[in-house]
Amino acid sequence: RNLPSTARARLRGRAIGPGRQKDVQSLGFGRACAAGAIGPAPTLPARLLAGGLWYPVRDKARGQERRATMRVAVFVDGANYFYMQRKLGWHIDARKLLDFCRSFGDVQDAYYYVGTGAPPEAQQQAYLGALARIGYSLVTKQIKTIFDPHTGESKQKANLDVEIVLDMFNTVDTYDMAVLVSGDGDFERALELLRARGKKFKVIATSGLVAKEIRSVCGMHYVDFADIRGEVERTGDAR
Repeated sequence: RNLPSTARARLRGRAIGPGRQKDVQSLGFGRACAAGAIGPAPTLPARLLAGGLWYPVRDKARGQERRATMRVAVFVDGANYFYMQRKLGWHIDARKLLDFCRSFGDVQDAYYYVGTGAPPEAQQQAYLGALARIGYSLVTKQIKTIFDPHTGESKQKANLDVEIVLDMFNTVDTYDMAVLVSGDGDFERALELLRARGKKFKVIATSGLVAKEIRSVCGMHYVDFADIRGEVERTGDAR
């Protein structure tokens, strides 16, 4: 009580040895620490989580500190996701994929982008319904048939790359990390811009269907489906 306010502030969180109050008053803060009258400062908690800093947040309801986890948003390129499974030779469970993404932090949103017929086939409609129940927000675009006069062949296409990038940046303030499930090289610039804005990202794809531009920009932030097969492979009738 008799210490100056500055000394009291420096003592906060430290233990004063038994009967050493007078020593603290007579020696001052620095000499008292050296003499062992004042215990060490409390250690700070570790502040690393998922490769980035986390900060203590006061939980008013519980009256204690908790750590603020990484907010994660997942963006699944449905067409790329389909061809990756054909390349892998096994099916990915969309629910398990979402659970895997939770290892990076708290999944705030998950978007699934896919082209659909008009109207969608019954099998596809059932699959999309299952995705919605799991927790994915569906972004669809009608498949267009494009005729190539040079080959005489017709191709069906529904490119949703623009929608994915728009959603990434329209929702950029709601997440700390973006998880992109696609190996499409068109996303190279989007990932660079996310990094420039201080956002973290992960890209999940597979060898043979990931552009070299994506591998170059990702570095250690790339995850190959082949390496996490045991965590995301679909078994039985699970989606």
